[in-house]
Amino acid sequence: MIVLSKDLGSLVLEKLREMHGEINLEEFTVSRVRKGSLYEFIVGAVLSQNTSDKNALKAYESLRSALGGAVEPQHVLSCGAKGLANAVKPAGMNNVRAKVLFELAKLFSEKGFEERLKQSLREANSNEAHRVLLEMPGIGPKTADVILLMYFGKNVFPVDTHIARVTERLGLASGRSYYDVRRTWMEILKPAEYLEAHLLLITHGRRICRSRKPLCINCSLKPWCKYFNEKGRKLGREADPPT
Repeated sequence: MIVLSKDLGSLVLEKLREMHGEINLEEFTVSRVRKGSLYEFIVGAVLSQNTSDKNALKAYESLRSALGGAVEPQHVLSCGAKGLANAVKPAGMNNVRAKVLFELAKLFSEKGFEERLKQSLREANSNEAHRVLLEMPGIGPKTADVILLMYFGKNVFPVDTHIARVTERLGLASGRSYYDVRRTWMEILKPAEYLEAHLLLITHGRRICRSRKPLCINCSLKPWCKYFNEKGRKLGREADPPT
C-alpha cells in the first residue's frame, strides 16, 4: 500500500518533470488570459470545460473576434444568444456555454460587481472562496479551483479528468471523487508546487496515461503504479522494483 507523504509528492513531481520538461503555458486556455480581467479569465475557464484546450482556444479566439477584440460583459450582452453560440461552437456544447456566458455577463455588467467579487475572494480563505464561486452560473468545483489557483494564487488543487485518472491508476485514491483526489494531492504536495503539478499531471494524462491504450512502457511512474503492476502480472511481466 502506498503511504501518502510529502516525499512521495516530491518523487512524483520529479518524475513528471523528467518526462515532460518545462510546461508551455500557452497550451492551456486559462494561461492565455490570466493577466486579463476576472470576467475574461472566467470566460476562458468556462470554454475549457469538458473539451480540449485546442478546441477551447479556437472558441476563445472566435469569441474574441465576434466581440470586436475585447471579451467584456457589455459586448457579450450585445452579441445575443445566437451570436454567442456560433462564436463558441469550436468548444462544443455551444448553446449551453452561450447561456452561461450570457448569465455571467449580466452579473459582471453590474456596476462594481467585479471589484467587489475580487475583494471578497482575496479576503476569504480557500474554502469560503470556493463556495462563493460555486454559487455563480456554470461554475463547478474544478472551474472554481482553477480560478482560485491561477488567478488569485490560492492554495487549492484543481482536478480534471486526466488528473483523476492518473491518481486512480497510481493507487493514490480509491476512486475519482473530486474532493478525494483534490485532498490527496494537497496532502502530498507543497502549496508552491500545486500549479506546476496540476499542469504536469494534465500533460501526463494526455501524453502517457491516456484513457485508452496508455503508454505504460514509457512512464517513469510505473514502479509505483497500481495499474501497471496489476497489468504486468496479467501479462506475466513484473514491474521494475522501486529504487
